[in-house]
Amino acid sequence: MNKSVLFLLAILVFPFNSWCQTFKEFEESAQANYKKGDLEAAIIEYSKALLFFPKNPIAYYNRGVYKLEYYEFESAINDFKKSIILDFPEPVYPLRNIGTSFSELGNLDSALFYYGKSLEIDPKFYSVLKDKGLIYYKLERFDQAIENFDQALLIEPTYSPALSGRGQVYQDLGDLSKAEKDYSSAISVDKTSYDSFNNRGNIRKEKGDIEGAISDYEKAKDINPEYYLTYFNLGVLYNDLKEFEKAIGYFSKSIDLNPYDEASYLNRGVARAQSPRKDYMGSVLDFSKAIELNPDKALHHNNRGFTRMNLGDFELALEDFNKAISLEPDYGMAYKNRARAKIQLKRVAEGCDDFKIALNFGEKVSEKELNICN
Repeated sequence: MNKSVLFLLAILVFPFNSWCQTFKEFEESAQANYKKGDLEAAIIEYSKALLFFPKNPIAYYNRGVYKLEYYEFESAINDFKKSIILDFPEPVYPLRNIGTSFSELGNLDSALFYYGKSLEIDPKFYSVLKDKGLIYYKLERFDQAIENFDQALLIEPTYSPALSGRGQVYQDLGDLSKAEKDYSSAISVDKTSYDSFNNRGNIRKEKGDIEGAISDYEKAKDINPEYYLTYFNLGVLYNDLKEFEKAIGYFSKSIDLNPYDEASYLNRGVARAQSPRKDYMGSVLDFSKAIELNPDKALHHNNRGFTRMNLGDFELALEDFNKAISLEPDYGMAYKNRARAKIQLKRVAEGCDDFKIALNFGEKVSEKELNICN
């Protein structure tokens, strides 16, 4: 989550009456808990304050900020809206945070609406222009994304998040030179921009600059050791280099940091199967976890089936290939693998029929395998 949207406006001075000091005590207690990393306790302090001061807009706003960081997005939206109703002195901020909350909930149209409302009040709020750019990027409306990043950079030319965001768009459009230039510019103005180092590393890897890619990934990792994507990307790089044990280590670290990333399980499963140890059982477990996270992905079932064949579990492999084909009926590789499993189970005629289907979908079948059918 972009912490730039989470700054508090507790320093605003309001014409409080005799209860001002009492409210300040609640506020100070909330901020002390926040600094200790206890977001729940911080939220509770503002909830207690609101029992005594139910019309205090700052209490609603700051509680919303903490809820946003605590992933209580719907409740945060309610608090930000309440702060606006109670005449929060600078509504651009709760409007922006409502947009960010909707973005986190996946409601991108509502996010755009509230970012737009914030910009109606302050058209030069370049952070919100960046936010809009990121939403358009997620929607794959790349021209509008670039337009918003450009507007943000016209106002603040050294705004690293906008440079990095525009770099992402150029990277997806295949313009690696412009993307690398934006990432490098972002890094030049913000040496802590770990996502820019990570993304530039991806470009350098794609261009064949392996040393440059590793250097960027290592810098990203040093800046933010909790950023799982850097470990994932290092895993992919070492997998491509066929240094499978290193790849497995990086995928494992990625999983430690984000146990819900199916791609890390998928790629670790591939690395385990290809490593000199031929850890097929570990590979099956990884593919099974990827299936648990995304049961509708045909690739996961196909990969597990292929690994089960290496373990000699042809019946279970056949179940996986059947599932892959049911999910993706034109998946040629799954038909080819199912043919192999059927032949191992002495169902040669059925296997040869699957080879025909695989060939029709453009898969290559070896002469040795075709000879089984002749």
